[in-house]
Amino acid sequence: MTFDTEIKQLPEAIRKAWGDDIAVEFTNWLTAILRDRSRALAIDSPHVQVAPAYARRRVNGLMLDRVSHLLLAGEPRLIYTDHWYWRVPVDLTFPSKGRVGSVGEVDVDATLGEVMVDDELLAQIAQRAERLARAVWESPTAELSTEDD
Repeated sequence: MTFDTEIKQLPEAIRKAWGDDIAVEFTNWLTAILRDRSRALAIDSPHVQVAPAYARRRVNGLMLDRVSHLLLAGEPRLIYTDHWYWRVPVDLTFPSKGRVGSVGEVDVDATLGEVMVDDELLAQIAQRAERLARAVWESPTAELSTEDD
């Protein structure tokens, strides 16, 4: 979150009364509290039977088996659409550079542990990874995200 975004989340009267520094500090504190509480409530839910570490391992295995050994799962986020899912980001990595950018996201059913993926999504991730890899190696100042499909 940027400074401007954090400040704009609070009502104008509060921003004026508290000042920018306190408003940003409060917004960061509240965001962390809400994130931790919502994660704890969801994990305690009978509908969430799968740990985030398990979801991450499933996505890492899938990327290794079906796409590339250079793709690595990131920190899962718990989401709810019609069902609880762990949304796991996938990053392109290089041994010499570390994580260089995001190439997609994969959902894992938080109740059953099933990876929600099809061949089309895997092909999109592979294409984004290939474009990002080319950009990284061709230009040291290349943009490190390819979420523009």
